[in-house]
Amino acid sequence: MANISQDNAFLNAALTATHAGVFEWHVQDRTILLSPNLETLLGFPAGRFDGRIDSLLDILNPHDRDQILAEVRSAPASQTLIETEIRINGTSGQTRWFSIRGELQRDASGTPVAVIGMAQEVPPVVVSERRMRAQQSALFDLLAEERIDTLPLDEAFQRITEKAAHTLYVERVSIWLFSDDMQTLQCHDLYLKSRADHIQCISLKASEYPRYFEALSKSRALAVSYAPTDHRTQELNEKYLKYLGISSMLEATIRRRGETIGVVCHEQVGPSRSWTLDEQHFAASVADVVTLLLEGHEREELLKHIEYQAMHDRLTGLPNRLWFRKLLEDRIRQSSRPFALILADLDQFKEINDTLGHELGDQLLIELGQRLTGLLPIGSALARLGGDEFGLLIEDPGAPNRLADFAASLRQAFARPVVCRGVRLAVQASLGASLFPEHGADVSTLMRRADVALYHAKTNDRYRIYDPSRDRHTPRRLTLMHDLIRAVEQGDIQAVFQPKLDIRSNKVVGVEALARWKHPEFGAISPDEFIPLAELSDLIRPLTLHMIRTASMQRRKWMKDGHDLHVAVNLSPRMLMEQGWSDELVSMLKAFDMPPGMLELEVTETAFINDPERALSVMQELSGHGISFALDDFGVGFSSLTHLSRMPIHTLKIDKSFVQQMASDPRLNAIVHSTIQLGENLGLQVVAEGVENAGLLMRLREMRCHMAQGYHFSPAIEADRIPLYMNQAFTD
Repeated sequence: MANISQDNAFLNAALTATHAGVFEWHVQDRTILLSPNLETLLGFPAGRFDGRIDSLLDILNPHDRDQILAEVRSAPASQTLIETEIRINGTSGQTRWFSIRGELQRDASGTPVAVIGMAQEVPPVVVSERRMRAQQSALFDLLAEERIDTLPLDEAFQRITEKAAHTLYVERVSIWLFSDDMQTLQCHDLYLKSRADHIQCISLKASEYPRYFEALSKSRALAVSYAPTDHRTQELNEKYLKYLGISSMLEATIRRRGETIGVVCHEQVGPSRSWTLDEQHFAASVADVVTLLLEGHEREELLKHIEYQAMHDRLTGLPNRLWFRKLLEDRIRQSSRPFALILADLDQFKEINDTLGHELGDQLLIELGQRLTGLLPIGSALARLGGDEFGLLIEDPGAPNRLADFAASLRQAFARPVVCRGVRLAVQASLGASLFPEHGADVSTLMRRADVALYHAKTNDRYRIYDPSRDRHTPRRLTLMHDLIRAVEQGDIQAVFQPKLDIRSNKVVGVEALARWKHPEFGAISPDEFIPLAELSDLIRPLTLHMIRTASMQRRKWMKDGHDLHVAVNLSPRMLMEQGWSDELVSMLKAFDMPPGMLELEVTETAFINDPERALSVMQELSGHGISFALDDFGVGFSSLTHLSRMPIHTLKIDKSFVQQMASDPRLNAIVHSTIQLGENLGLQVVAEGVENAGLLMRLREMRCHMAQGYHFSPAIEADRIPLYMNQAFTD
């Protein structure tokens, strides 16, 4: 029995680590058994899956649902295996792919009665690469199979819009061209996927939609996740978007000799969606095909152009992930000589994008790409794999110390400041390496192990070669990512509350709600670890709403005990980029009898710099409902008084790094004092964070600071302990 138990434990651990699970589907009575880890992977609360096949089919993509049912029911008598892939629509909005492999069992008459097998999640990077290949194939089909270069222009446009709609799974794709005076956009073809039909479309005038026309003239592409409220497209809402039910738009401009002459428009009907980088690149490639057709290029030129675009990054001109993977595959197949695979990731790039904007971030990537190209040894290669990640293939790397020396030169190249539009930017890079054939004999293994090394490099000395003994941390990270989905959906993320003291009255007048997660296997997980995972996996919205719901519910309980408290909840910068969730929030507050003015959302300065107009639009919408805002960690980011004057801010929070050292550093003391005066002059409440002793409290009182938080009063505590602090008077 002990051996069986150990074997089961080993099997469960192996399945969990590989993001797989087993199932037994009884076809006739429409029931299905799922292993516990598969229930979790699919997003069902632990132990709550009801065993009905219909409950599982409900979360499948409709096309996949029909396909797998038909495949089982109509399987020929000789077929014993079912192999397919399905898409799961997660409750948090993300789509995930699973590979299914099962044995088909039949009764005496040959009728399928059961499928027993395994489901394994397809890694996101694999899904992305497949998507890119499908996009590349779609473009080649237009030329090689459909020969659009030989068709009249109107027929060619029809083939293009059809192919784009089916490749990106959007309802509407249209091609528009500007009039000679650039004042009118005329639709030349509109394809509706659900009707498989091409229809006539309207024209748009610049005088009616000036901001939209201006955005098209300035951008290579517009990727708009929620068009009705995005500042670039919202003027289209009343006459166009609302009438047609359009939620998201991906616009790729058609250009000739650097001038915008039209646009290819991809429109999502129904629930909104975000556009991935590869989808944006595909849309731009479609627009390029239209340009080349308009210019009368031959098919050979079109094919060469498409092939180049499919294998290269549009921003930097470097080869892309598809090219790099093909290079590695060819290299492994053709030669047994050793090489090193290095993954390089910028450590501060997100902060630069968030604070200074994507244009400066793009210029930085272009400069770094050119700089790294100049360092490559003969026979080596460089590619941009996406975002801020680069891949390098280094031939004959030699001894580990030689590779370490080369990695050091790479890091120095990354660290050398770059001047972009008068701004001096300096970044650090982390590097992870794997070696062929020592660490793997195929591309996927080498890439994964270089990524493991990169993960450890970020927490150590910025450069690591793969070490098998440390590989266990990667399953932890992936396990946390998947378990977080379940934790958010089941409400397992707990809220604790840190009291806020009114310095003038010495009474607790509010609390800040903070998220805590106790993992069943790994114990307490730091918010610094799981909040970024929530942002990566699109869980930040349900997590934020869960925290607000919990805080509102708790405040109602305190109210019944006679304690009227303001409640603050942290708001991720990602939430200021999302439109259309204010109604859901206001309804939630009403359900818990929570006056909107008693909720304060804490945001950081960096949330406004990337797309200030969009962030301000979301804030103003929420502020219009009476919800207040606090500017958290004031002084730490790239402060802008211009932005501050426009924000609907009610509170400034001074970062603890200033407060805790102000007694020993006159400059920090002056910064704290000046911030308090600034807040007073602007009519804002000022909260000092990190107050850990009576001396700091006394100094803040002398400066006429309004409120304070910190361990001198209380750490973050459980909700039922808050009333104990309500009747205390805190003095110096």
